[in-house]
This record gives sequence, C-alpha cells and structure tokens, in this order.
Amino acid sequence: SGTAQATGRNSWAATATITLADTDGRAVSGATVSGSWSVGAADTCVTDINGRCTVTSDNLHAKKVTFTVTGVQHPTLPYDDALNVQTSIAIARP
Repeated sequence: SGTAQATGRNSWAATATITLADTDGRAVSGATVSGSWSVGAADTCVTDINGRCTVTSDNLHAKKVTFTVTGVQHPTLPYDDALNVQTSIAIARP
C-alpha cells in the first residue's frame, strides 16, 4: 500500500508499505526488501514481525511516483518472484 503527504509548499513525500508472506500466508519477518523509486532512487527495508516494512521518498515534485520491488533476501527462506501478488506500488501526489 502507499500513502502521500504534503511536506512543503510544492513538495510531498510518498511512503510505500511492503508486506511479505510465505506460501501459507504467514508473515515473513527479517527479510530485506530491495526496490527502486520511479524518480531514480534505490531503497531497502527489513520486514518486522508482521512481515511489513516501509520505504519513503521525500522532497518530490512529480504528480505520481512508483516503488517497484526488485528483490527479497532472507537468511533461511527462498524467494520466488513468480509468486508475487504485486511488485509495484503507485502513489499519487496529495
């Protein structure tokens, strides 16, 4: 999911929340999620006990940005990107 917040007169911030679950639907904690923003910046986060993590891009001026997950690393679990439900999160300016 994604949220947007005005941060200045002409700028805003976008926050993408990524949720990871295993094939049985259980939350996956401790996974490092890598991705990139459509404005060119790369970002990473580590999932918490609920399988969620967030990344934020601020000082934005575009009408819309997208965060795309490019990879997931976990110390013991394999990752198969073919099983993803969604890999990109589009967020519009507030």
